[in-house]
Amino acid sequence: MSAATRLELMLEPRLSSTERLLDALHGLPCGRSCVAEEAPGIALAAAEALTNIVRHGLPLRAIALSIEVHDDRVVVELRDSGRAFDMCAGAAQLPPDPLAEHGRGLFLIRESVDACDYRRVGAENIHRLEKRI
Repeated sequence: MSAATRLELMLEPRLSSTERLLDALHGLPCGRSCVAEEAPGIALAAAEALTNIVRHGLPLRAIALSIEVHDDRVVVELRDSGRAFDMCAGAAQLPPDPLAEHGRGLFLIRESVDACDYRRVGAENIHRLEKRI
């Protein structure tokens, strides 16, 4: 087993930061291609998680992004200073209205990864997403 590849970035608390997150996932090698191609669910879940942090958590400072690529899994961790919000708790469902413009993010996060974990440490939210590859 080889050592994990790790990337850490600071993201501005705005929706346009999802592009930088996705670029990072596309740039990391994983198997024969990149993380986004080998584990597409992690890219979708991470982008949705970041969107929820920005829209609902209202962080005042930058969001710390950490991506670890192991032989058998990819782990994405997002740390923010916004309001406490556990994206991993409870049963997420699709919105009753199939034409609704919002309300699918939590469902997509939970369905796209193998593990979703949240904890609050002091004034910091820590969201951890894991996808086997």
